[in-house]
Amino acid sequence: MMRIFSIIAMVAILIIPVLVYPHVLRFDSVGYPGFFVANYFGYGLYVLPFLVTRLDPVLLILIGAFGSTIDEVFAWYVGKTGEQYEKKSKLHEKVESYIKQYGLPGVFVMGIAPTPGFIVTISAFICGHYKIPFKKYFLAGFCGRLISRTLWTLGFLYASRYVVYF
Repeated sequence: MMRIFSIIAMVAILIIPVLVYPHVLRFDSVGYPGFFVANYFGYGLYVLPFLVTRLDPVLLILIGAFGSTIDEVFAWYVGKTGEQYEKKSKLHEKVESYIKQYGLPGVFVMGIAPTPGFIVTISAFICGHYKIPFKKYFLAGFCGRLISRTLWTLGFLYASRYVVYF
């Protein structure tokens, strides 16, 4: 069941820009601040195909990585200040064991891997709970997302040479 859901989600992610593009006349008018907000709320990869050929790709990479990393500050803080939680989901337990086993390199890998955003939010909560310093957590997450955003941006730049609607 999860495999079918994953396939449907990947197809939707690939088709949404094609369906939305005809309705977006001046999407590049959102500029860098709009792209930061989109990454903060987790929708940066949806708008990246429209902006990658119109704005500076290097700035898009930096803004995307920063916006998606700063999004986890609240989860880290809640984990740090929160009390012991009683009921854990299986996913929470898996992410927690991953963080315990790999630590900050695990956070780095989660930043690179195209995992759903809530997994990264859980990892931020767990890192805060286990008192991993914020600067270290932020640096590991930012570096991972920097690599991820670089790969996505280069992929969209390459695809834009062959797809007319970009």
